Amino acid sequence: MKYYISFEAGGTSIRFAILDEALNVIQFEKISTRDFNASADTFAVLCDSLDGMIASVGKENVLAICSSWASMLDLDCRVLLSTPNIRGFDNFP
Repeated sequence: MKYYISFEAGGTSIRFAILDEALNVIQFEKISTRDFNASADTFAVLCDSLDGMIASVGKENVLAICSSWASMLDLDCRVLLSTPNIRGFDNFP
């Protein structure tokens, strides 16, 4: 079976999910944005969470990873310009 991995970085919480091909949620986790922002390396926390989800289904079974950010993007939609509620991702490519 193949899976999608999704995360949403919002002002209240950072949510992670694994969905199957029929878009049923197989696994769901969340971290409060306050706790996330208190970590020494927010990028490492994000990567560790995603790595764990990828490992749980096998890298070869991941169809796509999608994200949603409470942020402003540049005109080309390639750089997070401002993430006012999430520390460490301003001007992030």
